[in-house]
Amino acid sequence: MKNIKTIILGLVLISSTTVVAQVNPNKIKRSDDFQAQSTIQQADKKSKRSVEDIARKQTAKMSTLLSLTEDQKTKVGELNLKVQQKLEVVRNSKMSEKQKKEQINGNNADRMSALSTILTDEQYKKYAASLKK
Repeated sequence: MKNIKTIILGLVLISSTTVVAQVNPNKIKRSDDFQAQSTIQQADKKSKRSVEDIARKQTAKMSTLLSLTEDQKTKVGELNLKVQQKLEVVRNSKMSEKQKKEQINGNNADRMSALSTILTDEQYKKYAASLKK
């Protein structure tokens, strides 16, 4: 009788240890290959966004933030599109990173200068302040 109790107790301990040691399927670690593939897919999604889409979204945000008039929306939209097209050319060029950075900074300065003529003083200050955040 004592041997049967010992055997049963041993089996219960072994089976409970096995159950606890099983992997939780919700916490399976992703392999490095899967993570790398995920990163590549995210980069592809970003690269597939067209300059038109980026400019459109940028204009919509500015319109909401600054309460742009229809005339301003049109002008800002055209400006954003031109800037995004220039940035795309710079990104795809074979310039050094330093040259690319200089080009991008120059484009941003030109854009701010053009915005100062399109926006009112209040709108321009509000937009410039939003960029610093």
